[in-house]
This record gives sequence, structure tokens and C-alpha cells, in this order.
Amino acid sequence: MRSSIKTLVLVAGLLRTLTLISQVDITDLKRYGHEIASIAPADTSFNDLTPLAEAIGASRIVLLGEQAHGEGSTFSAKIRLVKFLHQKLGFNTLIFEAGMYDAMQSWKTARVMLNMGKHFDRIVYSQWSLSEELTPLKDYLDDQLISDMPLEFAGMDVHFVDSTQFIGYKLSTQLEQFLDNRGIQVTNWPIFKKVLARSLSDMRRNKSTKSEVNIFFEVLEELKESIDHMNPGLASDLEWSIGFWKRMLASIEVTMRVKYDRNYLKIYEKSRDREMGKNLIWLLHNVYPDEKVIVWAASFHNMKNMHLIEKQSGIDYSDYTTMGHYLYQEFKEEVYSLAFTGYEGQLFDLRTHTILEYQPASPGSFEHFINIVGKEYFFFDFKEFRNELNWLSKPMVARLLGNLEMNAIWAKNFDGVFYIKTVEPSSRIKK
Repeated sequence: MRSSIKTLVLVAGLLRTLTLISQVDITDLKRYGHEIASIAPADTSFNDLTPLAEAIGASRIVLLGEQAHGEGSTFSAKIRLVKFLHQKLGFNTLIFEAGMYDAMQSWKTARVMLNMGKHFDRIVYSQWSLSEELTPLKDYLDDQLISDMPLEFAGMDVHFVDSTQFIGYKLSTQLEQFLDNRGIQVTNWPIFKKVLARSLSDMRRNKSTKSEVNIFFEVLEELKESIDHMNPGLASDLEWSIGFWKRMLASIEVTMRVKYDRNYLKIYEKSRDREMGKNLIWLLHNVYPDEKVIVWAASFHNMKNMHLIEKQSGIDYSDYTTMGHYLYQEFKEEVYSLAFTGYEGQLFDLRTHTILEYQPASPGSFEHFINIVGKEYFFFDFKEFRNELNWLSKPMVARLLGNLEMNAIWAKNFDGVFYIKTVEPSSRIKK
């Protein structure tokens, strides 16, 4: 009986592979895809990126994804693309998957001190700040600060990660000033301020009592209701606007609930994506309404239509809405989202801090067919051909998310794919 079941599984797998092989047209890949000459950040002879510029077209928001935060080669490729977008296409703002408040405060200081690279290490998650491959980006941010067209830096994440440990005190003090200016009196404010400052200075340890935490969340609800009923009025600085503090309170809530409420873990990821989306939309409408913006984040967050990914063991995104989806709903054709993938190689595993083998892509997968084309670096635009090429309207296996092979109509999730045949791991900076 087991032998029969095994045979059936093998036959089913073979049939699925044959079906996929019949779906992807290698001729189309060769005809409409484009070889990329280099992923080296120092290579600024950008002629090979002309097809990407044509694909982006009039879009003013470009999302640069990545598979799993451990691919150094993807980091290098993205930095080269950031330089290209900045120097050749006029994109002048880089919004990172980093704390919105942290990044805003750091950028204000960096413009004066001319050292954004130093701030980068404090406010950006370690998968990037401790990667040697990100050094050229830090240097570039610093160099551009003294140029005629600086590359402005911002963040859209809900978390507060500034390692100086003063971020909680600074945030609560600024909120207190905002409330005072509006004539708002808050019950139990000293406890709220103390819990917030303590918690953001050390997210791993709980330094507040259960009673204090309960009071904190009661005050948070009171603050949200008070701000909802405020007259918008005019603010001389966006950091003193009602819209800004609505975003900050929403970010504070996600950050604090994941720390203190175990039940919240069930909805944390969805809540984080939702609020990151709202943060990003607020920034694009209020801070960068006329700017061309690059967004650096995981492909998981950048994609749209996640609910269309085929369910499989342990994976069900049928009721998940990503940051990128909220963004597409708001800005539509102004957005171009680029995913990254590879055929084989190695990557750095963030959980174990070890190098993992990046196994060759399965026969019949999207990466398998690009490998047949025979290019080390390759770009394919889904957006232009999603309604013209029959195979793009059908499910195909690819590992654009977390290096896991999933089945989806990927042209409905991303606008294009950047392929790196041999993936190299991120190299950690030794402290």
C-alpha cells in the first residue's frame, strides 16, 4: 500500500512538473527578458538597466523586495538599483523597512551632522545594519548629503529600534508637548509615559507591573479617542500635526501589544502590515506628495494580492493583506514592485547565524526556466506582458518569498522579477 501511495505521489509530482513546463514559454523569456550586466554597487555604467527604466515608466513609487533578508547578492543588486534610480531617474527619497519615528528623527540630525551612515546602524534592523554588503549604501547616503540632490532617508515601520535607548523618553516627551499645545489633559499620564519610555528602551525585558501595563493601554485608548475628535487646524511642522500623531499612536499600539499581550501574536503580522501600509501612505501624501520614492522592504510586505497564493502545508494567506496591497489600492499605476529570486547558491540564516545552502530550483519552476536561458543576472517585466503572454495568467512555482517554492499567478503579485543565478550570503560585520 505504501509503495502504491509513493508511486502515485511521484506520478502526481511528475505530471505537475510537466504541466508547468508546458506553461512557461522559454522563447518568451529570451525574447522579452533582459540580461543585466552587473550587480556590483560600484558599477555605475547603467546602460544595462535601461529596460528596467522603461518598465518603471511614469511610476513614482518603486518597491525593491528581497527573499529572506540573508542574500548578500540581493543587497548588492538593490544598492546598484538605488543609485540608478537616484542618479538617472530622479528618485530622491529612500523609505526603508525601519521605524518611522526613528528614521524621521535621525534624518533631521543627519542633515546637520552629515553622517546618515552612523544613524543607519542605530535605527535599521540588524539583517541590514550588520551586513557588510550594506556598507556601500551607508557611504552613498553620506556622500549624497553634501551633493546637489541628497537621497532623503525615511522609515515606515511601526517599531522603535533606535539602540540609544532614549527613543521612548523622546517620543513620550514630544507627545506630551503636542497634547499640552492642544490643551488636552490625560488621566494617569505619568504612568503612561513611564511604561512607554521603559518598554522602548528594552523591548526584551518587562520592567512594568501588570497594573501599570493595564493603565497604559487604557490611556492609549483615551489618547486615540481625544485625537480623533481634535480639530485638524494647521501645524507649522508635520511632526506636530494630528495625522502624524495618529500614525504614532497606531505604531505604539502594535509595538506595545506584541510585547505585553500574548493573544495579540495571532494577529500581529497582519496588524503590522496594515499599519506599515498606512504609515507609508501618510508619508507619500503628506511628506513626499510630489517626490519619486524608493521603498526597501521584504518582498513579503511589498507584494499585492497575497490571498491568491495557493494554499499548501503550513501556508495560508487567504485572509492576509500586505503593506504593498494597501499601497496599490491607494496609488495604483504609480507603483512598480520588483521581486528578487535566484537559482542556487547560499544565504545567511538570521535565526541560526549560519550559512545555508540555496538548493537548485526544482524542475518546472520559474527559476528553472530562467536558468535555461543561461544568464547570470536577468530581468523580466511582468507588468507589460501579464495580459499578453498566456503562461503569465496561470499559476507557476517560484520562490520569491522566503526562498520557499509556492504556486501562484506571480504576475498578479509583482510587476517584475530580478534574477540572480548564484545567490551569495550576506556577510556579517564582526563587532
